[in-house]
Parts: sequence; C-alpha cells; structure tokens
Amino acid sequence: MTLASQTTCVGTTGDTCTEHDQFPALVMLQVKAQVQRGFPFIPGDASKLASCSEAAAILPTWQSRDPRPAAIIEAWHEKRPQGSVVVDSTDGSCLVEGPGALDKTSQVLTLVTDTDPDVCEVRPAWQHIEAEEFPAQGSMAELSPTREYHIVWPPEGTCTPSTPCPVMFYFHGCGHEEHYLIYAEHDEHCFKDLKAVLVFPKSWNNETFVEKWTLGGTKLLDTYIVPLWDKIRHKYAGLLDEERVAVAGSSMGSGMALQCAIQRPDIFSAALVAGLTDGAGCDTMYFDNTNLFPSPARTLPSPLRLKTVVVTLGELEDKLPFHDPWRLNATLDLLDTVGMSKQVALHLRLYEGMDHLNMINAVWRNWAGLHQFLWHGEWRSS
Repeated sequence: MTLASQTTCVGTTGDTCTEHDQFPALVMLQVKAQVQRGFPFIPGDASKLASCSEAAAILPTWQSRDPRPAAIIEAWHEKRPQGSVVVDSTDGSCLVEGPGALDKTSQVLTLVTDTDPDVCEVRPAWQHIEAEEFPAQGSMAELSPTREYHIVWPPEGTCTPSTPCPVMFYFHGCGHEEHYLIYAEHDEHCFKDLKAVLVFPKSWNNETFVEKWTLGGTKLLDTYIVPLWDKIRHKYAGLLDEERVAVAGSSMGSGMALQCAIQRPDIFSAALVAGLTDGAGCDTMYFDNTNLFPSPARTLPSPLRLKTVVVTLGELEDKLPFHDPWRLNATLDLLDTVGMSKQVALHLRLYEGMDHLNMINAVWRNWAGLHQFLWHGEWRSS
C-alpha cells in the first residue's frame, strides 16, 4: 500500500476540528495481499531472511534520491558496521546486507517501502473510557495536585492469574495523539481483539500542559511513571505480566519512552520510539542526551528485562536536520554508553516518502506487526 494524506478529524465531541484532533487520513491507493513480514518485534525466534533480488542496487537508490535518507544510511554504517539492512514491504521482508539470522542482540535498519492496511477503524464512539487521577508528588504537586491517565482493559475475562496480560504505557506528543485510546473507544470489533492493558499517562490536566516529559531530567519518570506503574501492578496483582511491560511514545513522547528504556531496563521490556526526540519540548530541532540520561555512569541492572528498542523515522522529516543526523548519532552513542548495544536488540525503521506526522500515523495505523505485539499481546521471544 502506498500512501497519500488528507486531513480528517477523529475522536471529536463536536463539529469543531482543532489541531489536537487532526490526523492525516492514510488513503489506500493500492492494496496487496497481506503477508508475514520478516522482523519480529522482539527477535530471537526469527528465521533467516532471504537476500533481496538486486540487493546491490537498493541502498544506492535510497541514497541518491535525497540527502536525508543518504545521511541516515551513512550514520548507520558508521555506528553499526556489523548491523543488518532489511527492506520491508507488503510483499515481505528481505535482506540487503549484513547478518540475515536475527537474534536477541540484532542491530537492524529496515527500509519501509509500503505499509499494511489500517489495523483498526475510527467509527462513532461505542464506549467512553473515563480518565483517572494520580496524585502528584514532590515539585510536580506545586504545579498541579494531580495528573490524569487512562487505563484500558481488554474484554472481561482476558486477564486472569493463569493468563496475565502484557502492559503498554503510551506517552503522547504535543498534539495529544493517542491512536490506541481512540481505537478502544471507536472500534468495537477491534476492541474485542485487545489482549493487553493500555495505560495513557498525561502531562496535562484539562488540556493544559503542566510539564514536558523529560525537561526536568528524570523527574516525571521517578515521581510519576514508576509510582503509577507500582500502583497499578499492586492493585491488580496477578492479572498483569510484569515480564511484558512495553513503553511507547510519539514525537515528544518518544523521548519519554526512550528514557524509560534507558533508565529503567529492569522494569520495561520493550520500547517503541516513534519520531526520535529527547522528550523535552515541542521543537523537534533540539536533542539533548542529558534530558534522557542525566547521569551516564551506571551499571546495567540484573536481571535485565529490556529486550528491544525500536526507533521509527520518516524519510522526509523536514524539521530534522538529517543532512547532519546528530539526533540519530547521539541516540546510538547513548545506547553504546550505557552498554545496551551488546545486550539489547535495536530496530531502526526508516519510512519511505513520509514526513514526521505521516510516519507516526503509519506506525500506529498501518504496522500490523506492531499491532500484533502491543494490541494482541503476541510477544515473540526465545
């Protein structure tokens, strides 16, 4: 499926469409039969990928058409010379270069040439999930006494002591986008397939921003996210699988997801970083590693629950100076500094022909493998 975009409003309660309600509608121009795509979200059980036909021509084609993907590929080769490069399309996945047998520490750059059909639909709301409040701690309380969060449970009887559910924490960006919360409220058929518990913390109350996710270093992680997880896991003890707790974020929220993975790999098992920011603000031109990891000197905890970090970027992210991809270089260097690159899988997905917003929407709306992992709770590892 190739993509074009138009602006539509989803999840609104009235006739007015605000900037926080706008999502580019991904218009299906060509649909191919869906096939199994080769890279599992958590590697370890993947079969060896077959080489692409005419593999030698693929990277030069990507590098010649625009300086931005050329810079990303160059940075990947410099920082991950032993890594793999894969092409992912609705025809399947194939290997361009590097190791074809993906394992638990694989370092993989995937060039995404097209995407799957929409994983869910946005229809008139069939349920409303009320926000809950979490008491603010420390200096957070000086700004506002509480923070809102939503928690979405799958259909009754899904999470039991014998079949505990995986959990996903999702961190919004500056546009307040929360695709999976919208799906839970607007697609009853899709909701029936939910087999994970979804948690949506907010950094605002009543649509007013209180703080940015990582602007205070680890303040929100230490006084909000980890205590919120502790509250939820103790309250619902036995119903949640603490070995399968993922963090995910888009745009500004991607920085918070990355911080969670780097700072607390003893809690979180997987991280999806959609858009690659430092989480400290809405201007994606800046990236400061000290917001994510103020104290780099550390020893990785044992046991290490974190298994994979997935980063997604659009080929045409015009706000990001990818002719000099210091943002990606800084992230790869940070993963090296904290010792994760030798113990944790890294999957970098570069979306052909997409800018920042279209890429984020494609990740949440049109990546079937991600949906199987986070929504259906099908964690694959060995």
